Amino acid sequence: MTNLNEILQDKIRLYDQENGTELARFVAFLERGKVYEGNEARFFHIGKTGELLQKYGMKGDITIGRSAFSQRHTVVGHQLDDNDWIKVIKNINNPLAIAEYLPKKEKSFRLYTTIALEGNVVCVGVTLKKTKNNVEICNIGTAFWRDIRKIGNSENEILIYPEP
Repeated sequence: MTNLNEILQDKIRLYDQENGTELARFVAFLERGKVYEGNEARFFHIGKTGELLQKYGMKGDITIGRSAFSQRHTVVGHQLDDNDWIKVIKNINNPLAIAEYLPKKEKSFRLYTTIALEGNVVCVGVTLKKTKNNVEICNIGTAFWRDIRKIGNSENEILIYPEP
């Protein structure tokens, strides 16, 4: 009988093969407690931007580095496991909403998506910043108490998708 960990590893391998990504290396990094090994590259290629993100100017590979992790996802005792991280990464190209940070010259965006966590639907905010050729995930944090009506209605961000 195949255990859950083997099923998860098979899903990761398949995702990497289909997308030319390094999700397996990223998960190994998480399992090591977010510690790099030797001369390991500091960024992980975890996906490519899809049509929706490209429509709003986010193009190229999606990368993530160690500095992206927010401590907020553990504030109320919830911990994202490897499978949760994979769900967040897979949902990046299918966000519920996209907000652009102000001032616009910074070229940063906040994507909002959801995952099921401990029997609850949790809103996950993913901050992306455009680089020269790619898009870098700068921060991931669950927004347990985020009021969806407030997305884009602040001094810091404007809602760009769905279009207001």
